[in-house]
Amino acid sequence: MAYDPKDTKVCKLIDLNLFEGSSDTFRAAVGGYWYVREQDGVNLGIEFKEYKSDEPLFPYFTKIESNPEMKTTVSNDVIVPNKRFPVRVLGSAETVSSDLYWKTLFLGGEYGGEIIDAIYNDNLYGYNYFESRLPYPKIDACVIQSGSAITDQIEISSDYSNYLRGYEGHVDTLDSELLIPNFYIISDLQSYKVAANSETGDIEVQTQDSQDAVGADCDSGTPCAGNAKCVDNKCQALTVPYDKDIINFVTREGEYTDVDSLLSYDFVEYPAKVWDEKLKTESNRAYTFLSTEYLPNSFIYSSLSASTQDAIKNKLQNIILDDAALNKLYNNDQISEHIDKFPFCTKINFPLDNSDEDTPIADSITENEHTTKFLKTLKEVFSGELQTVSPIETTAVMNTEYLSSAEDDSRDYDTTTNNNTNFRTADFVEMLAYSYNNYISVTDNCYYVGNKDIYRDCVFDSNGAYRYLNSVSSVGAMNDVINYMSNEANFDISSLGDLLYQQENPCHSETLAYRIQKVGGAPTGDAHTQNTLQNYWVFNSKELEEFDFADTQVKYGKDYTYHVYKYIAVVGAKYRFSDLRLTKAISTDNTVDNPLAPDGVSYGLEFYDPKTDEKASKLFSSEVTIQSDFATLVQERSPAPYLADFYLNYEPRVTIYEVPMYSKTLAVTDNPPNRTNVFPYQHMDDSQKIGFGLYYGAFGDKVFPKTISATEEKYKQDYMRAKDLLSNSILPPQLESISRPKFMEIYRIKKKPTAYSSFEEALIATLDLAVQDSEETYTVDFFDDRIQTNQKYYYLFRTLNEHGDPGHLSEIYETELVNDGGYLYAVFNTMGEEDLEENIYTESSKNFKKIIQLLPNIAQTQFDTTDVNFDKRAETQIGKVKVGTADSLIWDKTFKIRLTSKKTGKKIDLNITYKLN
Repeated sequence: MAYDPKDTKVCKLIDLNLFEGSSDTFRAAVGGYWYVREQDGVNLGIEFKEYKSDEPLFPYFTKIESNPEMKTTVSNDVIVPNKRFPVRVLGSAETVSSDLYWKTLFLGGEYGGEIIDAIYNDNLYGYNYFESRLPYPKIDACVIQSGSAITDQIEISSDYSNYLRGYEGHVDTLDSELLIPNFYIISDLQSYKVAANSETGDIEVQTQDSQDAVGADCDSGTPCAGNAKCVDNKCQALTVPYDKDIINFVTREGEYTDVDSLLSYDFVEYPAKVWDEKLKTESNRAYTFLSTEYLPNSFIYSSLSASTQDAIKNKLQNIILDDAALNKLYNNDQISEHIDKFPFCTKINFPLDNSDEDTPIADSITENEHTTKFLKTLKEVFSGELQTVSPIETTAVMNTEYLSSAEDDSRDYDTTTNNNTNFRTADFVEMLAYSYNNYISVTDNCYYVGNKDIYRDCVFDSNGAYRYLNSVSSVGAMNDVINYMSNEANFDISSLGDLLYQQENPCHSETLAYRIQKVGGAPTGDAHTQNTLQNYWVFNSKELEEFDFADTQVKYGKDYTYHVYKYIAVVGAKYRFSDLRLTKAISTDNTVDNPLAPDGVSYGLEFYDPKTDEKASKLFSSEVTIQSDFATLVQERSPAPYLADFYLNYEPRVTIYEVPMYSKTLAVTDNPPNRTNVFPYQHMDDSQKIGFGLYYGAFGDKVFPKTISATEEKYKQDYMRAKDLLSNSILPPQLESISRPKFMEIYRIKKKPTAYSSFEEALIATLDLAVQDSEETYTVDFFDDRIQTNQKYYYLFRTLNEHGDPGHLSEIYETELVNDGGYLYAVFNTMGEEDLEENIYTESSKNFKKIIQLLPNIAQTQFDTTDVNFDKRAETQIGKVKVGTADSLIWDKTFKIRLTSKKTGKKIDLNITYKLN
């Protein structure tokens, strides 16, 4: 389907050999290849050089023919369809001078002192060209003027909802993030009842609806309600098979079994009398049993056995969300509503690429109940865990069309990039064959979210008990994909043109799955060699429009890098040329009546193998062939003096491409504290003290706090990047500091500041707001300072939260204690950021006479006293004095003067009028 850069990033992935200058020299010679069009060094995108069988680009060829009726199967011993058909090339008498030259054109070599490159080889090539889409990162969409209309966006951000001091401290001591409570596991268990069996003592997982019927009378005529089971005429809860290590992990080895109510509200900690009012006015996420009981108490003080820890650290390396899990969690359980009930997490959101109805491969995986097995095999292949099937690195040209802009730019730009990009790929049929032939599990380092079922059990088969189920799902999917490739309505190459004219015929492609790779710290080197902590493997379910991902297994303030990939199945082909036959002239005849030879000349030709120079049978039958009763399969009478026959061999291939979507490094952090409100005062005595009342204000600042050091500036940049905020973004109210105010800082300098950075080394006091023997903190404090008289001081205040994050800066207080003949009084003036700018005088113009001076000729300014009578009083004669003795005076006349730069050649015209005062 066609994509629009105004909605999504439009990507074309094209095999290198489909480009101009590739090793597929025959394609490069005759047409049917892509090339990059540039103008004045500007990339204008890629264009396609069309192939025409009647007008090949190669000047030595006059025509290229294919005969689909001669298509045959190469081998019936393989399950993948494999075909071949002959191709014939006709040479030109005008440009090809001899049989030897004809041979040299194909095989290369020296001819007439010229080195000629071969246009023919029998290398194996890939035919993969497909279109896909990539979402705009949210931060990129923010700077695009039409970004609000872009629905195809990916967001990787952090969320901080609740400050649990003990939980954060305990998590920080764990040797593995995998031992932190997992959002998906806890959310899934909300739909079950976890209880201890009174007879065995084992922890059991039971369905909630069967719990409602427990204890009721039942018999064959009166069955139990829900899905409870009837035992000895009494309803009993239906036990659900669940991973025991996971249950031990969540229940803390059975110490806390009420895990099914963790996300319910705790009415004891959140009194019922204020419940309704609180619910209407503020978030209630801090008052779930998860936050009031489990995380701050049970999780911290109930230890896990070494065996459970080892099992969890192994299984949770890879968390798999198959089609059944996604439908249950997101559609039935609506777990997206639970995300903000966890204290903090990283979040990822992106739309799923499943709007296309034509998805036969994904449909086959689902219909054959192969989703579970497919995701595990995908994990094993692309994690390099299998010896027989492993990913292959393939280089392709990635052409991307998208909109771009900048934060300080009011325009959007149509942008096109072309990059040679390395992709990891795998053969889908080989993966299915491996699944079919290897029903014994080789890895167990993964966990399927949800209860166990027969399909999730069979992928961990260690003794062949589930051989049939493992095999039947794999072979069902394999048969479907083979049938799809065998159907010429889906895939067909019947002529050379089908292979060379792919511009408007991209390969069928569909997204099968996604992976979220979590790396500890900032990325270094190749993503696949980084310190991977965990992977999530997600099926591309048609039941969801977008994927809301939450990762709660993170430590506060620690950097993590998330790489998001999608796995695209592409129905392309492998192809190669073979069995080249060339011709030598054996006769020329201009008497044969051949309407296909306009010049009336036909040529007797003999085919041979150019590699051995031995005679060889022709491969092609053509309508231009002149039949002769005496000709053999080696000989041909043709209107063209030169012929070449060869086979085009091909087979369809389904390749899975691992396509990177987006990567981002971020840490979970609290939000900055509010502004500190300051009330200055003077001690009315001789102590020479002034003071400030400091009050923690309400949320009201709309932008991120100003910083006073390079370290704080980095903190700001990291925070803004994590939240996908621009430098001037307005902070919404929900980004108020979650943890309470903990410290108030006081800065003081004597010299008037020119920037907030003037206070970087000027911290003079830090007030601790902690309430003794309590986790609460004060929001008000006072600071007194003894200062010299008649000396100006500059104070700055701010609050830090319990994480030490700096808040908004107060106004700068210019303070002076004036001693006026023994009378002391304080003067407090406030300064804002606008007052910090120095008024540096800059001369905005120069006197022009320093560069050029225009003076009238002396004759223009001389006095003409011819009519003056010097014997009379001056006041009577002044009107008779004339200025200028020249024949033509300049006064009140305008002159045009042109100045020309010797360096640049630029010109400036000056219109000058001389006035006489």
